Amino acid sequence: MVEFALVLPLLLLMLVGIADLGRAFTAYIRVTNAAREAARIGVKNSAVTDVIEIAAARELGLQLPEDDEALNIIIEKVAGDDGRERIVVTVEYDFPLILGGLLGLPGQSITLRNQVRMPVFETE
Repeated sequence: MVEFALVLPLLLLMLVGIADLGRAFTAYIRVTNAAREAARIGVKNSAVTDVIEIAAARELGLQLPEDDEALNIIIEKVAGDDGRERIVVTVEYDFPLILGGLLGLPGQSITLRNQVRMPVFETE
């Protein structure tokens, strides 16, 4: 009984850490998909940044980008090496950790970031 009482906090800490890691991995996949979807929309409509941001937010499960303060979407147009214009969409999301709250570290989060570059094929 005493050994179990000594080992239980460590086991629970490991279990919560594993759950946090799984949640973070799932959130990273969602951030990747959001950047990819936003860039896909931006390939044909690169001038309409509001539509691109809404596409990224909806892929993350939000109605509007303003619904979550932890979400940051950056849209840029750059020239590629071949002279073609490219759209670059960067999605950043501050992911809150459960483990930080349990250890008394409020506001503990990690920033998940992904960037997608695609050539622009606008039809005019």
